[in-house]
Amino acid sequence: MDVNVIQVGPLMVNCYIVHDSENCLIIDPGDEPDKIINYIKNSGFKPLGIFNTHGHFDHIGAVKRLKEEFGIKFYIHESDVFLVKESASHGAFFGVMGVESPEIDEYVKNGDVFDFDGLSFKVIHTPGHSPGGVCYYFEREKTVFSGDTLFELSVGRTDFSYGDMDMLINSIKNKLFSLGDDITVYPGHGEKTNIRKERENNMFLK
Repeated sequence: MDVNVIQVGPLMVNCYIVHDSENCLIIDPGDEPDKIINYIKNSGFKPLGIFNTHGHFDHIGAVKRLKEEFGIKFYIHESDVFLVKESASHGAFFGVMGVESPEIDEYVKNGDVFDFDGLSFKVIHTPGHSPGGVCYYFEREKTVFSGDTLFELSVGRTDFSYGDMDMLINSIKNKLFSLGDDITVYPGHGEKTNIRKERENNMFLK
């Protein structure tokens, strides 16, 4: 399995293309659908699904176009449906216009295991940044996609009406740290990191 990142949109969201030699999964396609589509087509990958770590507008902005282009399903946690439905207004509040809310095809929940022709991963529910925040854990590859739950030396913001810092910290310490120090973390923004670095140095988690 290989991981390629495409930074998209004014908030520089990390859209991840997780792939083997032929197939790929798309994680958090937040904006610039043409950029993502062109990358996938030029690479010769066959997309098998769109998986979002949460429902914020900056992470779902390209989902509708990608669904139409590739005829694939969109997966997200049910507790973030309200964010998907309100993505246009949330985007406008931050000066990002024209965000389209995609139709959700399937919900993910804690403990779900997916296997797409060998691209195998587990869903870990990590609420705090949003009620339906999840991480996608590829155990064999010792890799987790953390969305806006955990960043390099930082954590996701919780100053929304539905945010909960205590819940976020609990999600990280009890669910992500338990995966092991050698796990590579691919966050929703910024550079990749690892569990050891965050456990030892992240000031928000002391």
